Amino acid sequence: MSDELAAILSVVAIWSIAVVTPGPNTLIVAHTTMSQGRAVAARLVVGTLAATAGWVVFGLFGLTALVAAAPDALAVGKVVGGAYLAYLGIRLLWKTRQRRAFEPNPADAPPLAHPFRVGFLTNATNPKTAAFIASIFVASFPAHPEPWLDAVVLAIMLTMSASWYAIMMVVLGRPTFARAYRRARVWIDRAAGAIFLGFGVRLATAD
Repeated sequence: MSDELAAILSVVAIWSIAVVTPGPNTLIVAHTTMSQGRAVAARLVVGTLAATAGWVVFGLFGLTALVAAAPDALAVGKVVGGAYLAYLGIRLLWKTRQRRAFEPNPADAPPLAHPFRVGFLTNATNPKTAAFIASIFVASFPAHPEPWLDAVVLAIMLTMSASWYAIMMVVLGRPTFARAYRRARVWIDRAAGAIFLGFGVRLATAD
């Protein structure tokens, strides 16, 4: 087995676990699909994938060098990313104060104004994603990889992420899930807001 093939298989194995592990990206895709529908969630996913592509390219071409040259960069990024996730959580919690406990009419829910931007920023402001991706490459890549390996790995990681989000949107966008969501919208929004807030605080204060 060539070093490049071994690297690809290693990335696929690690990334397949990372993609399906619950986190800010999967949470916001699930929440948006059930509350706003698949069309809005799809635009959010495009933003999420754009940020993923940026992190992968960054990881391939310089994250390790940047962190080595400026150790404080990751710490600053953690605070900024944590603050943004906490903001999303607080905003969700605040909006639940203005709604009834049960909201049968989905038309009452305002649409997400900028789904692409929300998806992009949720992913882009999480430096743990960058550190994780960089660690995958450091652990998996040979010392002198072939030039084509970077492009292949980028395509594979984006395809895997897009496939998982598509599965989520298909399953969670079904009418049964949508009706269940609407019957308990406020409580689900409160839980999602609390989780986002927890993610944000943990990210900003982690060592």
